[in-house]
Amino acid sequence: MAAVGEAVVLIPGFMGSRLIRPDPLQTIWLDPEWNLLHIQEAVDLLRLQGPDDQRLAADAVLESVPLGAFSPQIYTPLLNFLRDPSQAGYPAENIHTFAFDWRRSIADGAYELDSKLGRWANRYQTDHPFVLLAHSYGGLVAAHALFTGNHAPARTALLITFGTPYAGLVKTLKSLQDMDEISDLPIAPVHLQQLLGDWPSTYDLMPFRDRLLMVKDAAGRPVSTADARIKLTGFRQDLVNASKNRLRLHQVPLPDQLPAPPDAVPLTPRPLPVPVRTIVGAGIDTPVRLRAKASGGVTVESDTEGDGTVPVVSALDVASAASLGRRVYPVPYGHHVSLVKDPVALAYLRTELRYGAAERYIVQLALRSPRLPIGGANEVILEVRDGEGGGLLDHVTASVEFSPKLRFTEESSAVPSEAAGRHYLRFNMPKQPTRLRVTIPGLPTNAQPAPLLIVPSA
Repeated sequence: MAAVGEAVVLIPGFMGSRLIRPDPLQTIWLDPEWNLLHIQEAVDLLRLQGPDDQRLAADAVLESVPLGAFSPQIYTPLLNFLRDPSQAGYPAENIHTFAFDWRRSIADGAYELDSKLGRWANRYQTDHPFVLLAHSYGGLVAAHALFTGNHAPARTALLITFGTPYAGLVKTLKSLQDMDEISDLPIAPVHLQQLLGDWPSTYDLMPFRDRLLMVKDAAGRPVSTADARIKLTGFRQDLVNASKNRLRLHQVPLPDQLPAPPDAVPLTPRPLPVPVRTIVGAGIDTPVRLRAKASGGVTVESDTEGDGTVPVVSALDVASAASLGRRVYPVPYGHHVSLVKDPVALAYLRTELRYGAAERYIVQLALRSPRLPIGGANEVILEVRDGEGGGLLDHVTASVEFSPKLRFTEESSAVPSEAAGRHYLRFNMPKQPTRLRVTIPGLPTNAQPAPLLIVPSA
């Protein structure tokens, strides 16, 4: 039985809610077969004609991509986890899903979320019945509701986010420039480029806090996306300006406290009014920095401090604020789309929901490559952090045991800040299955990492 909150609300990410045309009834996002046969009609319907465009409505959370027998699951594993008595253990009637029109701004989504929380709260006994579980863009919607709403801050016990780009992400801008990189969707890249440029949500996902150095202008000065003078195909300066004004509510000082000129004030994250848990993926090549060219184009730099979509520095942005109770959970090699079903992330979630985050330590093992041939170079990443994300490996000594015995070398991470607290155990794949057990002296049994079985591929 869950120990935190009477109910849980799942808030999906960008493109994570199904959109339907009510009359005649047809799923527009996402019905791959219909989309392919009616591509121009689908593109027309998905394009927002203005703030009052009501041709499509959000219908349900996209639990899986409907591709017949091979339909990949998205939110189904998380919903099953929430229902499972041995995991989170919420009654089915206390699990809410918030489907919303992800094309629209975070302000639109936040208003709708706040209204629904107010209606749902009437059935519960406690003052703070809700745990908000938000993935990616859904975390921005949740944060905006907590900053601007009436019911969200008053009724929320805890916010848990999976790969939320609190300070924005570079990949959205990269997609506008390199649409050919988008695959596995039933809409051609040229059409997606047109749509991305017309959706307010696209711009709410772009970096806006210049202090994080995610975006620089042609002169090399750190700026927000709105001030970088970008001139990509489909990029709309009016929409990015509107987004910058919305996102001012996510930073301090607050807008009515800004002295003149506003640009002289450092843009720092505003503390959220509820306890926050941040699940962060890292170790995957991610677009992390962007520089605008004099021509209006952009150049993009990548590194592995991210989940493939969201840079670690952006996902941790809200955690750097002095919020009420904050905790960071790292998921080594956690991929953005899969964070909501990653076993490591779900283990963190189980501890939070069942035990109220009583556990101080976060310890995890992960193989860089799950299957390699005999003799192949591999490594295990070992994360040991406290509940606020601080690295503990400078203060504890891990006991490492391979069974059968295996030679390995240990190297501390040379990267400071977020990567601190990370060790690598490097080895060559053995000839036979080998079990790896790591023990951290002084940690309780349920905080120790589970053993890893290392099996060479054929």
